[in-house]
Amino acid sequence: MSTSNNLVTRARTAVKRTFFAPVLFCAVLATVVLSGCAGNGSSSVPNSGAGGASGGGTTGSSGNAILSGKYAFSLTGTATQTGAFIVEAGSFTADGAGNITAGVEDINILATGNSNAAQTKAVAVTGNYSIGADGRGTLNFTSGLTQTYKIAIENGNHGQLTRFDSGASGSGTFDVQTTAAFSVSALQQGAYVFGFNGSDGSGNVLGGVGSINLSGTSASGALDLNDNGSATQATVVASFAAPDPNGHGTATFTYGGASPSTYGYDIISATRLLLIETDANGTVGEADAQSTGLTANSLAGSYVLSAAGESNVGTVALVGQMTLSAGAITSSDVVENIEGAHSGGAFTAGTYNSSNVVGSTTVAGRYTLTATDPALRADGFVAYLISPGKAMVLETDANAFTFGQMLAQTTASYSVTSLSGNYGFGFTGFDDTANGFEGDFVGQITSAGTGTLSAGTLDINYQGLSTPTVPNNSVTVASYAILTPGTGHGTMTFTADGAVFLFHFFFVTPNQIELIETDSLFVSTGSALIQPVIP
Repeated sequence: MSTSNNLVTRARTAVKRTFFAPVLFCAVLATVVLSGCAGNGSSSVPNSGAGGASGGGTTGSSGNAILSGKYAFSLTGTATQTGAFIVEAGSFTADGAGNITAGVEDINILATGNSNAAQTKAVAVTGNYSIGADGRGTLNFTSGLTQTYKIAIENGNHGQLTRFDSGASGSGTFDVQTTAAFSVSALQQGAYVFGFNGSDGSGNVLGGVGSINLSGTSASGALDLNDNGSATQATVVASFAAPDPNGHGTATFTYGGASPSTYGYDIISATRLLLIETDANGTVGEADAQSTGLTANSLAGSYVLSAAGESNVGTVALVGQMTLSAGAITSSDVVENIEGAHSGGAFTAGTYNSSNVVGSTTVAGRYTLTATDPALRADGFVAYLISPGKAMVLETDANAFTFGQMLAQTTASYSVTSLSGNYGFGFTGFDDTANGFEGDFVGQITSAGTGTLSAGTLDINYQGLSTPTVPNNSVTVASYAILTPGTGHGTMTFTADGAVFLFHFFFVTPNQIELIETDSLFVSTGSALIQPVIP
């Protein structure tokens, strides 16, 4: 590719981002110019980012059989032409032979101040796909909407995806659906942890984490909310309408005394739903059935924390490991990136407490955490346990809005041999220039467990380029090292599209790492998850 269109040059001028929405929390650990598109009850949305011409690149088709069945997906992103914030969610059916035979998608597009907001609801889609021998693929919606995604297949019938057309940039995940769960009555009754993040109608960061108790088609509970750094609590009353044959339905959530918020939902299983808000706010999230029998002592042991969002000085990302015991963060190892300023070290004065009353509503598995981070910010978080091994996390202090996850770390010590095999790989964030362009990256890397990445390819969609989509970038000069075996903390560097990337990472298991970028290119977070054998 020419030097006028690579990551070093960053030639194009466009709308500066005003907020950051991290990749959706995903339980296995986690965007677009047409003449217009329309769905149920929606109007034409020209130049919005809802669709666009393919970003190009080929991936082969030898692995098409591995993508077979119904899959639910969601992502957050930014329109290339307008800078509008976009959330998407839906379902698609892959036939194992390269065809998307059915599907449905919701899109919510918000401009600053909501002046050009548009919702495209429950639009039917079909198309095609191809999966190469490395588990990288291309997915195209060609009917209903015109959209292209680059994807990476990962273990557990799961994968990462990036919008890869002329309309938008965005990143998210997809998971196979259990069709036997495609009714509200088939959903597990009882407690669910739910969370969401995105933007309010004024272009401010918005997120929430809470708990509801599902009984039939209705639910009630409470949540913690952070709207542009203002933390509040509210009761929750929700109602779910019956889903369609794609496992897609609609729901309303009423928070405190506010008007009802409208959502689309996509069933993954009897214990997990994806959510997309389809009103003046644009958020995506999910709801996961909560383990029973949680106590004040259920949060204990070693966890990897990954969170990203917007601080009072700019985009912020944090990834690290911490050990919790008897109300104290007894040890920690944390890396932070605040608008390109990197810091690392330990949380200090770290404490946590079981706190199961939200207003006047009692919930289960809720904890508050406080600590001073390596950048000397006083952080406060609320965490809702899905199980003792994973939690959704929301920052609730005045310094920042961040949203993320805590995942139990399964091994006491890690070495270079721990990273071995083929991994799906993705990261997303904003660049360190004054423009704050979004960058989304998805692909595959191979490690032989020797400290060198022997192969890898990335597909890149970066709004800072004159042609944003850059497919099939080889990962070269690639190596990694373990800094702290006891916390699973390592570093990784490689070159792609003429730029040198540097990451710190933390093992969740030998099959999964969580990453934070620490070079001068982007403030980003991501993950790598082991791949299955590709046919």
